[in-house]
Amino acid sequence: MSAPANRPGAVPTRPPVRRGRRPFEEVRQAVLRAAAQTLFEAGIAGFTIECVARRAGVSRVTVHKHWPSRGALALDAFTDTFHNDLALHDTGDVRRDLHEVLGTFARLLASKPAGPAFAQLLGAAQIDADLAEAIRERYFAPRRHAVLGILNAARERGEIPADIDVTVMVDMMWGACYNRLLMPGLTGTLTEDFARSVVDVALAGAGASPRA
Repeated sequence: MSAPANRPGAVPTRPPVRRGRRPFEEVRQAVLRAAAQTLFEAGIAGFTIECVARRAGVSRVTVHKHWPSRGALALDAFTDTFHNDLALHDTGDVRRDLHEVLGTFARLLASKPAGPAFAQLLGAAQIDADLAEAIRERYFAPRRHAVLGILNAARERGEIPADIDVTVMVDMMWGACYNRLLMPGLTGTLTEDFARSVVDVALAGAGASPRA
């Protein structure tokens, strides 16, 4: 019979080693990678929390704890995958900045799997209120704010007339690209050259200075 653990000279028994919880950021990245793979392979129609959780090696409860809906998760997976392509910069030259921003945007959405996935997200948002809110608050709103910042700075520098409504310029430029993304058979193919031409037309219509 083994000696009691508290007997003098007895070797204390070590408690069993328990594996702790993975850090949240590690779990988050695993979920986002699994979500991106699922979105790009199965599309939004085949995108489910169950599939993502299984791929990431986590529970459905864990996924639901951090993402309110499958649409919100799909959007986060998309933006996390392509965040470098969606970055915006203000260099002080509004034409160059808009060429870069809208041109990169068009190049990304004209490619696979980004273009089809994003078009499906926009389509699903028409009947998914949670996804629509996620796209509005977590994608459109911050990007629109950043582009308006570029245009307002250009207006302050005198590159764009002070009386121009820059919100209309944003709607014109991005609206033209979304039109081609969603209805290519009717409007033509979305290309980087097209996006840059849209910028030039918008700036010309706004009466931008030659320096722009």
